[in-house]
This record gives sequence, structure tokens and C-alpha cells, in this order.
Amino acid sequence: MRARSGVWAVMLSVLWSGAAWANPISMEVLRVRQLPSTTHVQLTWGVDGSTADTPLSSKRDGSEIQLAWTSMSGFTANTGSGLVKLSATQACDCDVAVGQHKYILKVKSAMGGKEMDYEGSITVEQGLTVPPDAGAPVGDLNPWEIPEPSQLQGLNCSSTCSTVVPNPDAGATVDAGSTKPNEDDGGCSVSGRGRAASAGLLLLLCLGLVAIRRR
Repeated sequence: MRARSGVWAVMLSVLWSGAAWANPISMEVLRVRQLPSTTHVQLTWGVDGSTADTPLSSKRDGSEIQLAWTSMSGFTANTGSGLVKLSATQACDCDVAVGQHKYILKVKSAMGGKEMDYEGSITVEQGLTVPPDAGAPVGDLNPWEIPEPSQLQGLNCSSTCSTVVPNPDAGATVDAGSTKPNEDDGGCSVSGRGRAASAGLLLLLCLGLVAIRRR
């Protein structure tokens, strides 16, 4: 019995080591996702059990980029042991070129405060559509096999990346050929001034003619 017990102990040890090696559990994750119908990329840096600090730097394809990071709580991800809620910070990389890209975030790790680089790759597609809902998983799944939510979480890059800015100097314009009176109470139109001057000159000329006739 002792020999058999020893064999079982060794087998369990090997199985456990193999599962742990094939399924590492992470306390920190980087998620990179393209928003459908756009070429905007949403980046999420999530931390389990601590606050997700703003990354120290961000690079795309080796070149540093400036991103505006926004805090979010309750980001759902599978860190290797099933779905968990993470503290996260998110940013949008707007109008990214179609093709393959690699992002590198330099972060101050929540585990010991050491600076570390995390990588994430993505292939940006033109005309990406919303993926269909796969529904609830069928059958028994290992914890690390449970899929993450397919719906958008947190920052909406479609709104964040909007570049439509109203021009404060723009206002109502009047067609040059319009005969409608100027409705601007704050000033006078050039055409209105010109008509007033012409009317005044005509009146003076008429008065002058009258005076000449009286003489």
C-alpha cells in the first residue's frame, strides 16, 4: 500500500504541475480590442485585488503613443481561474491603420511595484462587424476555458474618438442675393448701409432741385 500511495502521490504531483504550467493564473492582464464599425482600438489594463494605476508609457509597433486613461471598476476577465471582476484603466487608440499591431505597456506592477512590460497584439480589420452572441457555454469547461464577455465593457471609443468640434465663429449666414431683412440685432448689414446712403443722397438731390426751382 505504501508503494501504491507513493505512486499516486507522484502522479498527482505531475498532473498538478502540468495543469499549473499550462494554465498560469495572472493577477494583471492587458486586453486589446477593436470596436466594430470603426478602426479604434480599446486598451484595458486590469488588476485583481488592487488599483490599476495608469501605465507609465504606451507603445504601438515600437513607437511611443500618448493615450488618455480612464479608470473603471468591475471589468470582467478570465485570469486563469475563471471570470473575475478587476480594477481597470482604459484608453482608446483612435483611427488605427488596418493591419497587425503590437502594443507594449510599461506598468508599475501591483505585485512588488516593479516596472514591467506587458504586450498585446491585434489585427485591425476594415468594416469589422459585431460578433454574434455565442450564448452560454455548452458542456463542462475548465475554469480557464470560460470565455470572457463578448459585449463592450467600459470606455466607448466611438464617442471618445469623435473629432466633430463645433466652430464657435460659425453662425447663421444670409445668401448674398436674399432680400430678407437682416435679423441680427447686434449690427447692420453692409447692403443695408448702402441702401440707406443711396436713399439719403437721393433725398438731398431732390431737395437741392427743389431749392433750385424756387430760386
